[in-house]
Amino acid sequence: MAVTEALLLEFSGEEGVEHIRELVLRDMGIEELPPVMRVCRRRPRCAPARARCGRAPAAHASAPRGTCGARRAAIALAQRLVRVELLSLSHNRLRSLSACATMLSLTDLNVSANRLTSLAPLAHCRALRRLFVSGNKVASLAPLRRCAELHTLAAASNTLASLGDAIATLQALPRLRELELSANPCALGEPYRHELLSALPQLELLDGDAVNTLDFELAADWVGTQRGGRPLWERCGAARRLASPRACAHRPPPRPGRGLFQMTPSFARSTPVHDAPRCAAARCALRAGTRACSPPSPPRRAR
Repeated sequence: MAVTEALLLEFSGEEGVEHIRELVLRDMGIEELPPVMRVCRRRPRCAPARARCGRAPAAHASAPRGTCGARRAAIALAQRLVRVELLSLSHNRLRSLSACATMLSLTDLNVSANRLTSLAPLAHCRALRRLFVSGNKVASLAPLRRCAELHTLAAASNTLASLGDAIATLQALPRLRELELSANPCALGEPYRHELLSALPQLELLDGDAVNTLDFELAADWVGTQRGGRPLWERCGAARRLASPRACAHRPPPRPGRGLFQMTPSFARSTPVHDAPRCAAARCALRAGTRACSPPSPPRRAR
């Protein structure tokens, strides 16, 4: 189905294409959106227009030479869709998003279940906040680096193969809170979720599941283990072993030159060997098997 001006006005309910802000064209068999004009950088005929408006040469566009009237009309139609904020084109047959390059006010875009292979035109949509591109053949998220306002990204069931490249792009999106990358080649295996949570601590929703503090702790623990660190449970065990009872105040430090460790047949671990306690209370506590001792309490006075 061809996208015409009459079709846009019928489904938007507006009186003119320039006033369209929300456009929903789902499951209509659309194969192509109205193409945008090709930028003219070197043609002399653009000089008078530049002199009038003072813009850079890249801001002027013109239809390619040899273009028929219908093609020129479609190109002009795409240039008039500049106020669109919400665009839903899911379950169609789109292969390109070139028409979105001129929609600078676009904030919500749903192009799920199409035949897209690239998101390059979306690099111009700086105001984009919610993007749904699941069910396509997108192989890279790199064009989304410039979409700093992106809050929600659903890119499940695509052909994203490199998890590292995807994370490098997602780290450039400081306001990203909801992410879905399931059913991609990069999402196979357990490390996928841990790597994402450790690299994107601002996430609140991942693949439809809410993220809590425990998820971030497990992710940090897994990444630390892979990089040569000790797992969380081992670090906690070491902390408990170090938190031993307070040393006896009567036990003097070991003398220099003497051995500090001695292997005993009843224990497989080395235990420090100190000099004998000097006071009687400490010797009694040592015989009783207690580790810590306290100084003897003063005798009570007779009344």
